[in-house]
Amino acid sequence: MSTVAPGYSGNASTSELLISKDGKYLYSGNRGPDSIAVWSVDAKGLVTRIADVSTEGGTPRSLALDPSGNFLYSMNQRSDTLTTFRIDPRTGIPRFTGSTVPVGTPSAMLFLPE
Repeated sequence: MSTVAPGYSGNASTSELLISKDGKYLYSGNRGPDSIAVWSVDAKGLVTRIADVSTEGGTPRSLALDPSGNFLYSMNQRSDTLTTFRIDPRTGIPRFTGSTVPVGTPSAMLFLPE
């Protein structure tokens, strides 16, 4: 099963797979189309693509979900940026918040316990 949007014909590779805190959504980062594929996960573990969202940056090295499960972050290696998305709790689809932080060649994000 392809992680890139139907009709995309360029080079692509998957950078990260994340599952939402509630297990209902799967997110896959895609280098090449610079996108996040969003999948719903049913009770049997079968996935259905529900959206493709731009990472708002180039070459997503990795993705991260914050501990609350409300935000998704894309570490965009080629554009040297970290972009922030708020996850719609009804649909699981991340929406760009408009926040882009310059970070030199970001590769991963970790959250420290409080």
